[in-house]
Amino acid sequence: MEALVLRAKPREGIGKEKAKKLRQKGSIPAVLYGENATPENLILNIVELDHFLRATRGQSVIFDLLVDEKPSINSKVIIREVQRDPVTHNLIHADLLRLSETHSVRLNIPIHLKGAAMGIKKGGILEHLLREVEVKAIPSKIPPFIEIDVSNLDVNKSIHISDLKLAEGIEILDSPETPIVHIATPKVEAEAPVAVVTEEVQEPELVEKKKKEEVPEEKEKEKEKEKEKEKE
Repeated sequence: MEALVLRAKPREGIGKEKAKKLRQKGSIPAVLYGENATPENLILNIVELDHFLRATRGQSVIFDLLVDEKPSINSKVIIREVQRDPVTHNLIHADLLRLSETHSVRLNIPIHLKGAAMGIKKGGILEHLLREVEVKAIPSKIPPFIEIDVSNLDVNKSIHISDLKLAEGIEILDSPETPIVHIATPKVEAEAPVAVVTEEVQEPELVEKKKKEEVPEEKEKEKEKEKEKEKE
């Protein structure tokens, strides 16, 4: 990737009120630290920083920091952290880390996947379990991202950190057994049992029998009525 340049200005004074005024003018406060040097308070343009972050798309990219009013602090830098407003998501602060080719640094490097896994073609489900890996190296050795080809990954197979092949001089700090990507077997949902509704059907014989049983009862009632009339 082509070297990127980020310009900054020295910042005088600190505090919430001054930081608020900076943001109202389209800038944010930033701090440059590292290499056992005194931290430097800086001012960054919000639009330029946002453009930089979009251009690097979350990659750990080393860039040139230029401070025209104070060239003595110009250096190779990496963005260590940015803070955003929890409501508006606007940038509100940035921490920059000064780098040196004589000292190694620890950084989290994004992991990118490429290729169509054969396991997916068989109905498997790709699970990207680890999105970044921590490494230690001198700045010139640090890659912007780590790319993993998953084309040959089959169902129930995984790629672990121990499978990564990085350039000499880059030390991976995460556990070698940590899985990065896995092709899971698709879950088969059990079919719900079909409820069978049975209706009770009266048999003709029983209906007929009931009718026959009802006839004598009617005759008895008629006889009782006749006896009552005779008594009258």
